[in-house]
Amino acid sequence: DAAVFEFAVKHNGGAAYISGGGSINGVGSLVITGPGSVLTNSGSMFIGLSSSSNSITVADGGCLVCTVTAIGAGGGQIYTDNVVTVTGPGSVLTNTGSTGVNMGDTGTTVGSKLLIGNGGRVVNVGGGVAIGRSAIASNNSVVVSGNGSVLTNFSGVTVGAPGSSNGLTVADGG
Repeated sequence: DAAVFEFAVKHNGGAAYISGGGSINGVGSLVITGPGSVLTNSGSMFIGLSSSSNSITVADGGCLVCTVTAIGAGGGQIYTDNVVTVTGPGSVLTNTGSTGVNMGDTGTTVGSKLLIGNGGRVVNVGGGVAIGRSAIASNNSVVVSGNGSVLTNFSGVTVGAPGSSNGLTVADGG
């Protein structure tokens, strides 16, 4: 069974490990901030699994490692505004699985975002990024902006196949 985090915070130099996967649901948030702060998840990390307005922030040198980051997934209803932010020099989200980042994989995911800024990095070791994988996923986006901000994929980027009005933006030195 997956671990469920509600308002869990990891801060300034600590380390934690989750075995088997985790999800941020029910207007939940997870913040990993500060040099040396690391959360390692041996499974997939779901942000907004059948829910809206959830967030993960990796900032100021924090690090999150998981197999897959799935932003907005679940069927039956509309799920909106799930956000993953990776910001600041030394801040890294690493996906070790064959998929990388999935956004709008199943169900109706609207307005979810992956924001990489101010020197943050997202590294997909074995996969890529899929934005709007469901036919009814729309207005989801990945934004890479600011000097030193990087999205690294070891396979492709898929935007809006088959979903509509999904996007990838690289701007301002990203």
